[in-house]
Amino acid sequence: MLERRGDLWMLAYELKVNAVCITTNGFTKKNGSPVLGLGCALEAATKYPWFPEALGISLKMHGLRVQAFKNLQYNMPYTLVSFPVKPAYVIANNMSTNIVSHKRWNYGTGAKAPGWAAVADIDLIVKSCGELMGLIDEKRWNVVLLARPGCAKGELSWKDVKDVIQPILDDRVIVVSR
Repeated sequence: MLERRGDLWMLAYELKVNAVCITTNGFTKKNGSPVLGLGCALEAATKYPWFPEALGISLKMHGLRVQAFKNLQYNMPYTLVSFPVKPAYVIANNMSTNIVSHKRWNYGTGAKAPGWAAVADIDLIVKSCGELMGLIDEKRWNVVLLARPGCAKGELSWKDVKDVIQPILDDRVIVVSR
């Protein structure tokens, strides 16, 4: 695993990457569309308007899995990859510490909260890393970008996440921070 500072999308063009990972949660609305409201997920939804629908279909069919997405109608130099870091739902624990800090007051102990309101799940991140490496091998990709998973809107510490994922990800993965 390599690390780089910069804008995810600018680096994607500069480095001529094979894929850009989009950190996601598993929550879908009643209409089947996912919530891509913050971070690189919102940026991907804005930049590629077809992505939310494709991700929603994938979540319904496959659940929380790393999945590759490419729309041939767009002149995309890389593939988008969903990288789950948060579940579909979470049950608020004692003091709601598994809910992001700015939403804790909304969910008391035992309340069901949507995945987008959850703190990122390190076990899910580890699972996603393993799936990503399998996809990289399958597609024979050389360079894949991944924003620090679960560390911005997921509220995990990069030091803690890095310690866990560094043994899984090889140097074909560049973890990006701003």
